Amino acid sequence: MKYIISAVLLLTLLACQTDTTPNQVKNESSALNNPSTENEITTLSKVSDNTLTLSEPEIQTIIFVCEYGFDKSVLAASYFNEQMKNKRLPYIAISRAAKSNKRKMNNIPTAILTDILSTGLTLRSTDVIILSQAELIDAYKVIFLDDLPLAKSQQKLISWNNIPPLKVGVHKTLSAIKEKVDKLVKEIGC
Repeated sequence: MKYIISAVLLLTLLACQTDTTPNQVKNESSALNNPSTENEITTLSKVSDNTLTLSEPEIQTIIFVCEYGFDKSVLAASYFNEQMKNKRLPYIAISRAAKSNKRKMNNIPTAILTDILSTGLTLRSTDVIILSQAELIDAYKVIFLDDLPLAKSQQKLISWNNIPPLKVGVHKTLSAIKEKVDKLVKEIGC
């Protein structure tokens, strides 16, 4: 479907644009007189000088990585996904392990899971999965939450050092993660 957007709305949307990619906008039913699309995310693309088209955006994956993949990365991915749902932005986060844990656990340990769930966050999965090369290549961004060595040449690799470990308290760890995730959300959303 094609819609003619007023100059005022177009200027408002362009004010949010931070690069040359299409703007992500909320598809408000009042703007398009289509109540069935009230909660959908759309991408605004220029078709010609006076016409813009709305389409579903491609979902980008952000991977949060911690050493064993069952604490900091799970908190970060869960909080990030909560923010994306609230802001209706086309990103999704997953948590991954940088390496195999000593006990070869495939799921988040019960004590850690209980701590994480006490924060009120919703988990997508309790599986512990090691980051694969394919995921690393395909991800929009990969954020390491422990002091792990990074290939400095790749811009999509980010290191968030100094996040306190879960053993100092889940709420203290989550507070540090929230601060960094909130900054990331501001960078990728408008």
